[in-house]
Amino acid sequence: MERQNPELHRVTATAIIHKDGKYLIVKRSLEKDVFPGRWYVPGGGLEMEDYINTPKTTPDAWYYAVENSLKREIVKEPSVLFHPALRLGKRRS
Repeated sequence: MERQNPELHRVTATAIIHKDGKYLIVKRSLEKDVFPGRWYVPGGGLEMEDYINTPKTTPDAWYYAVENSLKREIVKEPSVLFHPALRLGKRRS
């Protein structure tokens, strides 16, 4: 697959993580160019590497590419550990 301009379209996802009556929010680094020091919910953009070298889950698509990119973004946050048994997008009862 030929690599094109990755900014032609941008897919992003954020996560509202709730557990035991608490929500996960993180503070942006003061070194960031955009909104330094602001609080936000974790998330980020889908990168071409999230799917281009990954086998397709169907003949035409990469299911879970956005979910996997969101997991990657959450794990990048300091002091956040992601348990692989948890499924994003699924409500647990």
